[in-house]
Amino acid sequence: MTTNVNAATEREPGEAEIRTWEDLRASGLLWLINRQVFHPRGFSLAFVQCDGQIAGWRLLGHGREPWAFGGSEDEWFAAAQATLAALPVPPSHPGGGAR
Repeated sequence: MTTNVNAATEREPGEAEIRTWEDLRASGLLWLINRQVFHPRGFSLAFVQCDGQIAGWRLLGHGREPWAFGGSEDEWFAAAQATLAALPVPPSHPGGGAR
């Protein structure tokens, strides 16, 4: 999904803020994506850094053995839960309700 943004500071009411790639890891969401989708299948979604900035991403692994994310599973889970809980609740719209 792609979102068109006129300015980094403009948001519709109830819309989540625009966040950096670095924040994807800190928020616990990279852990959640890897834990649920890639690691059990023997892959890992990893950021590629260039001059201290995230320049892109790649999938690592060969699909033959599972991966594990470093750090405490409980801490990564708590970070992901806190990130998801902090999202604004969008207003109801035709074809779907609020979460």
